[in-house]
Amino acid sequence: MKRWIIACVILALAAGCAAAVYMRSGVASVNGQKIAVSQFYEALQDESGEQVLDRLILELLVKQEAGRRGITVSADEVAEEIAQIKAQFPSEQEFANALQDAGMSMAELEDRVRLNELLRKLALKDVKITEEDIQKYFEENKESLAEPPRARIRHILVGTREEAAAILGRIKAGEDFGNLAVALSTDEATRSIGGDLGFVTPGQMEEEFDRAAFALKPGEVSDVVETPDGFHLIKVEAREEGKPATLDGSRRKIIEALEDERAKPVDQVLEELRAASNIKVFWERYKSLEHSPEKTESKE
Repeated sequence: MKRWIIACVILALAAGCAAAVYMRSGVASVNGQKIAVSQFYEALQDESGEQVLDRLILELLVKQEAGRRGITVSADEVAEEIAQIKAQFPSEQEFANALQDAGMSMAELEDRVRLNELLRKLALKDVKITEEDIQKYFEENKESLAEPPRARIRHILVGTREEAAAILGRIKAGEDFGNLAVALSTDEATRSIGGDLGFVTPGQMEEEFDRAAFALKPGEVSDVVETPDGFHLIKVEAREEGKPATLDGSRRKIIEALEDERAKPVDQVLEELRAASNIKVFWERYKSLEHSPEKTESKE
């Protein structure tokens, strides 16, 4: 949302449509002295104007080139990418919190994802991946393509061993692990959701945490575990064993890996689009962003 606001402020300035009521009231007051809208706008232009305008130019270039080549991104593709982003968070609530912290709405995230997908497809327009490529990659990377074991974990984090031992005693006496996490854990990221870390694979957490967690059976709670973060109690809610890689099961991962290896660098794609475009800038302060293909040819 913050980035959108900056862009809209600059566009509003260009159109000369600042509302009179805001011009009268100002943006803020400090000990009775107002910060005027014009002062606020001027600072925005000086500090962020060129970067924002450059981003808007590049975004438009990507959309124009994608349209020229008939490249589109479907709603299903956007939804799939967002699902993968959500999967990186322990819960829907944590994802929503991260979105809020970034100052971004779901609609804005969808726009970002759609634009990134257009750019990715432009970077891949000359990439060809054959069945032979896929099979060769599978044979060379079979071990790393296997699905590792994973465990659904809750934890309680406190500052001292004595605190953790006291909480462990309450758990053994029958108190609910999740409720105690809400009441007592110092991990702000998971406290409100009962210490839920979601599914964790070996290597994601500290070594001491990993070792304790993957020694537990579903329903079991660890003894006190010390890590650099503090003292933990760990509960495993569910376990899933690892699975060996298969060619069919790994196909999508392999294609994505090969695409990442062979795609044209994003900076190069953007620079080529800019070099082939006629960009006119009407505000003198941002004239450095202006470009025409003739200028590029003359440099060469």
